[in-house]
Amino acid sequence: MEEYPRRAVSTDVENTVRRARQMTSIRWTPRQDIRSWGGYCTYQAGVTYTGLPYCQAVSGYGGHYVPWAASLEEFIGAVNDVNSKMYTSRCTYYRGGPSFGVDCSAFVSWALDLPQRCTTAGIYAYGTQKQSSVSLIQVGDFLNVNGSNIQHVVLVTDVAYDTDGSIFGVEISESTAWTGDPHMCCCRSTWFTGNDGLVRLQQKYFGSGYRLYSRNYNRPVSYEHSCVASIPGDECAVCGAGMLLRPGVDVSQWQGVIDWQTLAPYIDFAIIRIGYRALDGTLNYDPQYENNVQGCEANGIPYGVYFYSIAHNELEAMEEADFVLAKIWQTGKYPSLPVFMDVEDQGVLTTLSNDQILATISTFCDYLGQFNLRTGVYASESPWNGQLTDGYYKSRVSWVAKWADANGTVSPDTVQTLNARSGANLWQYGAGRMPGVNTLVDLDYWLGEVGTYEHRYVSVLSPSSCTETGSLSYQCVDCGQSIVKELKPLGHDFVDGACVRCGSTMALYDAYSDLSWDAWYASCVSFVLERGLFIGTSKTKFSPNASMTRAMLVTVLWRMAGKPEMEVVPPFSDVSEADYYAVPVTWAARCGIISGTGHGAFSPSERITREQAVAVLYRYAQYIARKDVSASADYSGFRDASLVSSYASEPMSWAVAVGIIQGSGGAIRPQDGATRAELSKMLKCCIEWIETAPAAEN
Repeated sequence: MEEYPRRAVSTDVENTVRRARQMTSIRWTPRQDIRSWGGYCTYQAGVTYTGLPYCQAVSGYGGHYVPWAASLEEFIGAVNDVNSKMYTSRCTYYRGGPSFGVDCSAFVSWALDLPQRCTTAGIYAYGTQKQSSVSLIQVGDFLNVNGSNIQHVVLVTDVAYDTDGSIFGVEISESTAWTGDPHMCCCRSTWFTGNDGLVRLQQKYFGSGYRLYSRNYNRPVSYEHSCVASIPGDECAVCGAGMLLRPGVDVSQWQGVIDWQTLAPYIDFAIIRIGYRALDGTLNYDPQYENNVQGCEANGIPYGVYFYSIAHNELEAMEEADFVLAKIWQTGKYPSLPVFMDVEDQGVLTTLSNDQILATISTFCDYLGQFNLRTGVYASESPWNGQLTDGYYKSRVSWVAKWADANGTVSPDTVQTLNARSGANLWQYGAGRMPGVNTLVDLDYWLGEVGTYEHRYVSVLSPSSCTETGSLSYQCVDCGQSIVKELKPLGHDFVDGACVRCGSTMALYDAYSDLSWDAWYASCVSFVLERGLFIGTSKTKFSPNASMTRAMLVTVLWRMAGKPEMEVVPPFSDVSEADYYAVPVTWAARCGIISGTGHGAFSPSERITREQAVAVLYRYAQYIARKDVSASADYSGFRDASLVSSYASEPMSWAVAVGIIQGSGGAIRPQDGATRAELSKMLKCCIEWIETAPAAEN
C-alpha cells in the first residue's frame, strides 16, 4: 500500500501504531508443541510464527498477558526456555492456551497505552464514539462491539487515500482466535482496499454491530523500543536496530566566521577548539572560540571542546588543563560534551614513550575531571593501535581520526573502515564542504547517540558489488553490540560496452542494432535497460529517437515502482482491460501521478511533452518515492521559459534544480515531444536523485 498517499498523524497516534506493529511483527519459534486458544490448533515446535499468540489468560487466573505481566523480551525468553510457563502450564480461564499470550482487548489496551488492561466492555470509555462510517475512519481509531454473540475490539493502524482525498484502503490490526490455522491465531494486520474491500469492511464490522471510536489522548503517550520486535526506522542504543551514525563537525579559527543557523540542520553536534600550544611553548586561545560557542548554544547544537597539545611532561599537561579550565570559567559556558586533549603532534608521539604519553594525558584529564568535566582523547588510528593501549583510556572518551586518504576530502556518506583496536566513541573521517561554512571543515561521526560513551566501535566493511548489496558494520569491542549500515549495489559503470568494475558486457544494449556506444545517450539507455525499465520497440530496435507516448512513460514508472498488482478498473474511456498498459494506467491514476487529457480520456498513444514528463516524474518522486521535492531553481534564463505551462512551473523548477532538466542551446523545449533517449536520460537522473535525496517529513 506504499504507493498511496497518507495523512500526517500526531506523535501519540504514531506511537500507538508502533506498539501495535511490535505485537504483529514479533517472530517466535516454539521449542515444543503448544495448544492454541480453545485447542483449535497447535503451534508446532520448530515452526516460526509472526505475531503474539492469542490467549485469554486473565489476571488472577494464573495467566500472563504480554506485555502486561511480561515484556516482549520476557515472552521470547519463555519461548526459548522449555521449562517456562509457555510449556509447563495452561491458561485456567475457560479454555486452554499458552500462558504467555494476548487477546483482543489486551492488544488494543497496550497499543493505546491505557493505564490498565481493559475488557471489551470497558475499553470504549477511553474513546469518543463517532458515526460508524468508513469515510470517517482515521489512524488510531478503534472499532468495538459487545453484542450477545460477539465481543471484540480492533485497531485502525493505517489509512490510504485516493488521488481525490477519498479513503482507498484501511488496515485493521487485531488479536483474535481463528480455527484451523495457528498462524491465524497470532496478532496480525489486514488491508481492506478498493471499493470492494471497503464494502467488505463496512459489512464485517459496522454491519455486525461494531461502533467507531477515536482515542481520547488526554495524557502524554510513551513509546519504548523493544529489541526483540524492533520497528523499521527505530533507533535503539541497546540493540543497534535502526541506529544512525550521528554527523558532526570539529572547528577552529581556520573556518572563520561560521553561519551556525544555516549549518545546524545538517549536524547533531560540534567539537570546538578552545586553544593550542604553539611551537614556542606559548598557550593561546582560539580567536573564534567564543563566537562558535555562542553559535552552538543559540541553535541548540550540543558541543564539546578540544585543546591542541604539545605537552612533553606532566607539568606542561597541567598548564594546558588549567588554561582550558580558566577559559571555560571566564566565558561561563560549560560544554555538554567532553573536553578532548588533542594528541597528534609528531614531536610528542615520536619522542615520548607510551608511559610518558599516558602520564601527560592522565594529568590533563584527571585534573579537569575534578571539576565535573567529562574528558577524552583525540588521536589518529595508528597511535590508538600502538601507543594509546593502556586500560586507562577506557575510562575516557575516545575520538579517533582516520581519513580516507591523505587529503581527506570526502562527502558525509564516504564508505571506509575504522579499526582502532580499542574502539572509538567518536570518529573524524575526513573533511568536506558543509552549508554555512566557507572553507573545508573536518567531518565527524558520533557512533550511536550523541553524548553516550558506553560502547567503543570498530568497523568491518563488506563491499557492495555492481549488483549485490554490501554492509558496513560497527561492533563494540567490549560487549559485541553491533550497528549495521546497508550499502546499495554500485551499479555497472560501462565504458566501451564493458563494466570497468566487474567486466560484465552490455549484452542488452548490444542487442539493438540502432544503438551506438558513441552516442550521447549510451550510458542513459544502458542504465534503463539494465534496470528493466525499457524494452525495445522490436527484438532488434530500440528506436532512441522515436517519441515517447503517454502510455509508454506510465508503464516505465510502473516497472520502476516494482510492478504493483491491482484489480484493473480502467479510469479512462480510451483505456480497456485488454491494453498492455491497463494496469500501469490504473495504478498511476490512483496514485495521482497522471491525469487525463479531458472529457474522460487519457490519450495513451499521444506523444508526451518534456514538461508533461517532468510533471509526472515530480509526482512520482513526491507520492511514490516519498521524497522532499521542495528544491527549486529559477529557470527564467532559458529563452523559452515562457512556454512552460502553469501546471508544470513548479515541477520544472524542481527538475532544473536537481539536474533532470539541463537545457540545450539556452532552451529547455517544454512543448517538444520527449524522445525515448531523452526520457532515458531524465529517468536516470531522477532515479539517481531519488536514491540519495532526503525523505519528505510526512
